[in-house]
Amino acid sequence: MEDIMKLDENETIYSDPKNFLSLPYPYLGEKLPIDRFDIDHDGSFIFMGRTKFEQVLEDINKLRPRSYMKLFIYGTVGYGKSHILTAIACFLFRTRRRVVFLPDCRQLAVKIFVRS
Repeated sequence: MEDIMKLDENETIYSDPKNFLSLPYPYLGEKLPIDRFDIDHDGSFIFMGRTKFEQVLEDINKLRPRSYMKLFIYGTVGYGKSHILTAIACFLFRTRRRVVFLPDCRQLAVKIFVRS
């Protein structure tokens, strides 16, 4: 995750649709979600700044640790929900926050049930 540590810490950069950022895809699994992301040979994807980035980040920062936390991200197909969440995972990791990123729970569930 050295590449993530090279990213900018300025959240407004991620919120400007004029910016196209090459972000490392933060995934340690075996199968990258190439059905939803165009991932380069170096494991990066292009993130176009989203105006909702700062709002989602603010909502995440309002969540209280050690209590019931609920945050819904919804939108139409193709709106960019997965890309925003992936960029936020990169940003939080970059700013030294603890991150657990599960991009595809279905794939995780299949592996658990197959191994059992």
